[in-house]
Amino acid sequence: MFNNPLIERFRYSLMRPRQFWIYVGIYATVAILMLLITFSAFMEHRGLDLDGFSSSLFTQFATFQILILWIWASVNVGSAIRDEIRDKSYDFFKLLPLPPWKKAVGILIGKNLVAHLLGIITFVFIVPCALAASISPGSVLELIFLIVTFSLFFNLVALLATTQQRQATRHRSSSALVIVFFGFFAIGPFISIVAALLDTGGIQRFTIPFFIWETRGLLLLGCFALYFGAWLFKGVCRQFRFENAPLFTVGGVTGFVCVMLVLLLGLFAPHFEGDAHEVCISFWAVSLAISGLVAMAAFRPFNSYIEDAARESGHSTGLCQFVFKRSNLRVPFVLIGLCLLVGIPCGIVCGIPPALALIWILTLAAFSLFYSLLFELYLTCRPVSPKVHILLSFIALLHIILPLILAGVFSNRDIAACSPLGYFGVLFESRADENSFLLVVPVLNLLLCIVTLLPIKRRYRTLLNPPSQ
Repeated sequence: MFNNPLIERFRYSLMRPRQFWIYVGIYATVAILMLLITFSAFMEHRGLDLDGFSSSLFTQFATFQILILWIWASVNVGSAIRDEIRDKSYDFFKLLPLPPWKKAVGILIGKNLVAHLLGIITFVFIVPCALAASISPGSVLELIFLIVTFSLFFNLVALLATTQQRQATRHRSSSALVIVFFGFFAIGPFISIVAALLDTGGIQRFTIPFFIWETRGLLLLGCFALYFGAWLFKGVCRQFRFENAPLFTVGGVTGFVCVMLVLLLGLFAPHFEGDAHEVCISFWAVSLAISGLVAMAAFRPFNSYIEDAARESGHSTGLCQFVFKRSNLRVPFVLIGLCLLVGIPCGIVCGIPPALALIWILTLAAFSLFYSLLFELYLTCRPVSPKVHILLSFIALLHIILPLILAGVFSNRDIAACSPLGYFGVLFESRADENSFLLVVPVLNLLLCIVTLLPIKRRYRTLLNPPSQ
């Protein structure tokens, strides 16, 4: 793995003494300041309490480690492709005789050689401080596992994002300034939240029910991050192998959603007891939202339709056959079907009447399908109207926000149910089963889906039956 020219190239750039000692000097200054400030605070107020002193240092170093491995390392990885394009060496990067996984590993490790070295040193400080604060070695190992797995997850998210943006290289300086501006105001609340989560007693008591087991919370969250990180790594490798290809194949996205539904069931099932319709509705919303998002990640560009049509020229292909065998729309249909297959029995187990459970989950599914149709309309119309995404994005935002505004203007909460956010909130009301207006929403969603499907159908017909010259 380390016999990698990308790692060697980044090592030569980052580990030069004149540059490397700058990072080491900043790190040493921050670490010494934390030690001095904490020591002075304890001596001033209550004397040197070793347990409290070690607990405070543990929280500070763990927070510092998160800033290094989650934020700084992700920024480094996210700038890799952008720097290659800026230095006009991206073509050389693509021509490197390396498999895609080696390119991904080269960026993940090579761009973060300094960050990883400082992270190892920070772990050397964290472990003795945690043990001196009476934290069990098992909890310390779980925390290290959580930090490392989430670091891998965030780094892969940053790398995947930069592979998606490799064509857009302009106006980067302004976006960086915006990130720094908001990051400056967010860093204080972020550190406070992390410090609260790293409370020494909370770490050892933190558990999450998963199916019938009471699992260690940090370990389970780390396993979730590892699972999603594996799929992200696969997506990055796919982007390096095929430019402008979707992140998922149809089989891949189906497998991902099947396992995701099992994981979500493991988190929600322990709460499916008695009248737990709020828990079930939350499960429906989360599963359908994730399924809708990953379905869009499996959508192919319209050019691939043209290639399929050219490959099958001379063979008659009906519209229905094309939709269910070749088009992107088969993906949301399959994924929504999987969610319905799992969600309806869950609703019945949670005490929701079967008819209501069917209506409610079908309405939520129609919201998800509508946004998938909007995205497919964007892909099919982009070749003839490059700015169509502006109109479709406005329609999607209008669909989410306008019913909420009208509900406030007319003081009628039922209107809010036409928005996915409002519908989700109305379902949580204690008497949602008696709200007759909820029966109107699925009809409106069906009309929206049909109206959106009409121009998509017209584009499909143009593709299958091109006009004669």
